[in-house]
Amino acid sequence: MNDPFTPEQVRYLEGLTAGIKLARQQAGTGAPPSSSSSAGALQVAQLAASARGETLTSEELLKRERHPLDRFDELAGRAHRGEMPKGGDVFMTKYFGLFNTLPAQDGFMCRMRLPGGFISASQLTGVADVAEQLAGGYAHVTTRANLQLRQIAAEQTVKLLEALDQLHISTQGSGADNVRNITASPLSGIDRLELIDVRPLCKAMDFRIRSTRDLYALPRKFNIAFDGGGAISCVSETNDLAFLAERSDEGTVRFRVLLGGITGHGDLASDTQITIPPDQVIDLAVSVLNVFIRHGHRGDRKQARLKYVIERMGLSAVIDAIEEDFNRPIQRGTCSPATVRRTNRTAHIGVHPQQQAGLNYAGVCLSGGQMTAQQMRGLAELAHRFGSGSLALTVWQNIIVRDLPDAALPAFQAGLTALGLATTASSFAAGMVACTGNQGCRFANADTKAHAASLTSFLEKNVADPGMLNIHLTGCPNSCAQHRIGDIGLLGTRVIVGDDDIEGYHLFLGGGYGSFARIGESFVEDIPASALNSTIQALIETVMAHARRDETFAAVVARLDVRHLMDIKSTLIRRLSAPGRNTNVSAPTVFAEPSSAEIYS
Repeated sequence: MNDPFTPEQVRYLEGLTAGIKLARQQAGTGAPPSSSSSAGALQVAQLAASARGETLTSEELLKRERHPLDRFDELAGRAHRGEMPKGGDVFMTKYFGLFNTLPAQDGFMCRMRLPGGFISASQLTGVADVAEQLAGGYAHVTTRANLQLRQIAAEQTVKLLEALDQLHISTQGSGADNVRNITASPLSGIDRLELIDVRPLCKAMDFRIRSTRDLYALPRKFNIAFDGGGAISCVSETNDLAFLAERSDEGTVRFRVLLGGITGHGDLASDTQITIPPDQVIDLAVSVLNVFIRHGHRGDRKQARLKYVIERMGLSAVIDAIEEDFNRPIQRGTCSPATVRRTNRTAHIGVHPQQQAGLNYAGVCLSGGQMTAQQMRGLAELAHRFGSGSLALTVWQNIIVRDLPDAALPAFQAGLTALGLATTASSFAAGMVACTGNQGCRFANADTKAHAASLTSFLEKNVADPGMLNIHLTGCPNSCAQHRIGDIGLLGTRVIVGDDDIEGYHLFLGGGYGSFARIGESFVEDIPASALNSTIQALIETVMAHARRDETFAAVVARLDVRHLMDIKSTLIRRLSAPGRNTNVSAPTVFAEPSSAEIYS
């Protein structure tokens, strides 16, 4: 009789058996997971997925062949030959923070890990040097408060990773199926309203992830946020796992646990009604990750997020599984409603006093979230000369310089001006968020960075400032710019106008975060990019015509009834109805992600 298994399947089953045996041995001894057991953890999870009837995706099969973190020799070999990765190697290279941007842009993009978005002046100076010597001479601030370098030649990749390591900056796991950069309140330690400084938790969480090989066995990416309860939001409810600081009835600080946020799929994180003390946060986060590893979908990457584990198992069952892994009781269902906190939507821009008397922080607006190497060096030098040398990146794609004495502010502002930067900005500039767009990402349908810059300039010249206004432009349904939480969200698409296939956007309205957290709704579809500026102008002016005294755009939209909103929609449709323009404004559509055969970022 022929052997029913192929040689590849035999090798897999042998490895699986060894992994299960090792996992059982460690469970019996109480020993912590070792680096050699991670393959077992991954294989056990893949076996469970197969038992659920899931056919492993191509990405899962690649992980089964060889652990992603064991592939640096392959990366180094390609660098020596000056070759770009192809096929499955594109996906595997992302585990080291390197992304093949062809054909959208030449070379690699490198994404860093900066826990909480915090960076020192010396690190920023070093990144400027790396950007100038080994990349395109600039950096982008991302919506996870970290930095990206672009236009990196294949032969420079290892040199670049080594140079960043010398700055104590890691890139490991900043892409692919990993826990992405930890986000946090960027004013941690200086916010006059915060309940707890979460910087130590960010560092501890990032260290635990990078030091625990088992935590690189995720079925898909995972986002974690720490909110210290202060004046500025880090959009924590958009994360798979979020910890929100609250003061208990006894006066102690505890963290409320939220699970399952993924705004690109139309969901904010759910309040689990669990609160835990700060000293249990990291262990609980690891237990959540372990549950995701065991139960996450490995047969469909569109379903491979924590949200879908919760939908399949139910929130209560997921918490049961977390509690079992946590190995201590979790109190549930007895918490009072979450503390109502009104975040300051403008706190990331401008000069504001810190909790430390006589000191201030300065939120510097970055056009498109971009800094040149010269600007990075200049900011680092100003932070060192006038402050403590401490800076923080934000999810709003700007940068905060901390610990500036009152007397130093005039000289600091003059230094910013010399760099072409400022702490003042219109509400349009301060609230504009854009992903990389099709100039640097092969998934994007539109040039979001350019359109954001054009839209900002146009609105500043032609529309009365409506108060703080968040406009989010994202190039594809992966929603890196989180279009569903913008006051106005714009999702890149292709629009057919006559015989032409051109760039365009679907418009979403009414999203929000923090104390106004909600998912924006599809409002108008297929707006040609050429009509974007005039359409947004018409939208803002029509909405603000309903405003009461000192009412913001977001507040007006939240207050208006369906009839008024339909009137506003009709106004926009008429604006788009000029000859030759596509006016498809059908009912809200669920926009599908790229197929699972594509390699996700």
